[in-house]
Amino acid sequence: MERSRSDPATPHQPFLRTIERLRPLLGTAEQPSPLGYSLPLLAADLDSIDLSHLDYLCGEYANDGWQPLYVADFHQRCLNHKLAPLGTATLPEAFDNLLAPSLQGPILEERNALIRQTLIDLATNKSFRRDLFVKGLDPLTLQDCEQRLAGLKFVAYQLPSLADAEKGGFTFATVFGKVQGDPAIYGPIAQALAAGPRTIGQLQELSGQPTAELLMILSLFLDAGWISFDRGDMARKATTTARACNPVLMELIAGGRPYGHLLLPQIGTAGPISLVEVLIYRAMADNLKGVMLATCVLMGIEQLGVHLLANDNKPIDDADKKIERIEALAAEFSAQKLPMLRRLGCLPAPQQR
Repeated sequence: MERSRSDPATPHQPFLRTIERLRPLLGTAEQPSPLGYSLPLLAADLDSIDLSHLDYLCGEYANDGWQPLYVADFHQRCLNHKLAPLGTATLPEAFDNLLAPSLQGPILEERNALIRQTLIDLATNKSFRRDLFVKGLDPLTLQDCEQRLAGLKFVAYQLPSLADAEKGGFTFATVFGKVQGDPAIYGPIAQALAAGPRTIGQLQELSGQPTAELLMILSLFLDAGWISFDRGDMARKATTTARACNPVLMELIAGGRPYGHLLLPQIGTAGPISLVEVLIYRAMADNLKGVMLATCVLMGIEQLGVHLLANDNKPIDDADKKIERIEALAAEFSAQKLPMLRRLGCLPAPQQR
């Protein structure tokens, strides 16, 4: 309705008005309205809407054919077109044993797969699925499956430090709730991946975990963005092209163009990088350090009319605090992100002097 009375030249306005109208209808946290009581997560959903990604919002919500369906209804429509369900692209959801123990009994005793998936959606209040379908299902034999899985190789992407992971108890956020991993089991697997690429076969031999348990752990690591698939020989072939392209991207980012990713050939994807990080890298390449580096980066930011933000995403006004903030970001970039970018083939290793 808001779209029908809005100017198409301002596509963000329907979202803004909808959010503004819904918020007061929810009541307060202390005294929720009937709507707020029935939908306690709606306030957080409204807060999470990012108007800077209008292309996604318009495609996801602002189209005339958008109509939510229960999973059973959607799967039935796909079956009518000879599309068989293959699984989910949200890896942790492939493991029903991650459900809370209180839910496993009443859900897993249901023999009908579609009804079981519907019960899972209802019990976990799931509103977004990423199901995969295939036309002409040809299942692998158990032997073929084990052989193919054993050769899959993984590489650390943004694996946290083992001290941080063990301190947090290897906690993963899933639609089933928070999953707590045992450091005695998860730790050695994370440590092996931090040391270099490993196949499932190697990790199984190292950890002694059954295949199903190891697949679940690796799926949690993948979903959290800690690891990724290693591309092997294909990565080496792509590295030359990526390292020719990434300096061009950084030049455009430093000039204020709306790009924010660099190619990561080792894992076949693109990783995020900010304007400040690009300017820090360029200053480091010029052998600048400390206050000189921070001053150079600050000049580049201000020339583009960009505000430097604090940890709470509020603009920093004090000049000394700006320098302190950039120095902290440079130390973090140098210690964590830069080694990862080099390890994944994004940037060349530093030249030996």
